[in-house]
Amino acid sequence: MRYCSQCGCEINDSAFCPECGASTSLAQTIDSSGVARGSSANPYAHVSALSGDQSLDETDDAIIPTFKGSYARFWTRTSRGRAGRTEFWFVALWQFLIFLPLAAYWALIYLLAELGDTSAVENLLVPMAVIVPVYFVYALLCVVRGVSLFVRRLHDLGSSGWLWPIALVPFVGAIFALIVGLSPSENADNRYGRKPFIKEEKI
Repeated sequence: MRYCSQCGCEINDSAFCPECGASTSLAQTIDSSGVARGSSANPYAHVSALSGDQSLDETDDAIIPTFKGSYARFWTRTSRGRAGRTEFWFVALWQFLIFLPLAAYWALIYLLAELGDTSAVENLLVPMAVIVPVYFVYALLCVVRGVSLFVRRLHDLGSSGWLWPIALVPFVGAIFALIVGLSPSENADNRYGRKPFIKEEKI
């Protein structure tokens, strides 16, 4: 049997994979024992995927998580393994959406204060006594979990996770974090885990 070297889909004699569109010139052949034959065999292809079994564990680093799955992994994964760009920026988007209501609430208070509506401002400030502490605790937890995610993003680039403190350096840290977040995954398995390449499902 011949399988696509990119997605693991079984292919026929066509020039391109019917699943991902990759050229079949680099297709690999899998024998009955599940062993890849040929010099062009995909070094990070998942054996179960190549044999037709798509039931990968959701914690598998080879899976590109969905929007919802990325947030779940943010809270459940340790610093071991890898995190691709998709997972990294999905988590960033989650945090933006979660803190957006607080920013909008503060903006409303500021606007009413500028308009001189002191009674409305006082009424809005009362709930803030509860809202702000809740957001503060959540933010602290996000910082702790964010370190784990950042370490896994470094692992995905083939770099040591101990480089993460650079992100704490004023100005330089922001540039470093942006570079880490935008850099593509190392195009192979590395000592930290398998390269993310299989999509879980559509968002």
